[in-house]
Amino acid sequence: MALFPTLKSLHFDSGYDSEEMLMLEELGNLTNLEELSVENHPLYTNLLQDIGKLTSLRVLALTDHYYDVNLSIQGPLHLKKLESLTISFIPLGNNFLDKIGICDMTSLQELVITNSRLMGTLPDCFSNLISVRHLDLSSNQLSFVLLWEWRSIAKIPPPSA
Repeated sequence: MALFPTLKSLHFDSGYDSEEMLMLEELGNLTNLEELSVENHPLYTNLLQDIGKLTSLRVLALTDHYYDVNLSIQGPLHLKKLESLTISFIPLGNNFLDKIGICDMTSLQELVITNSRLMGTLPDCFSNLISVRHLDLSSNQLSFVLLWEWRSIAKIPPPSA
């Protein structure tokens, strides 16, 4: 990947060989990368930490993975320019949105996290993401509190007694 220091867009799709995995593991060196899509490709444990180094990233899609992986999260990703985040069919677990620092992603316009075992509730600061125009958190395990959080986001008053 050192051959492509000005690379803006990168897409990994299907299949797996050791050379592709090595390239994927060098993501942190692609500081000019603006779009990253990894589909049907195995992930490695520290992928999110490496993605967090990509401060120019605007679009991130991690989708349709049939490989089991425990993604390590060691703090917020600091992706302030991120406009679109799509994660599907990757087990995420409890409080994932808090752990990646979703509320610091103030440029986010599209947030799609589906079929990813997302658990817990939305972070309190979620309603501050006023740039979000498309939101899909379907087929996860978010708690019932979500209904009231939606009311807060949409500025809908609670029902009267």
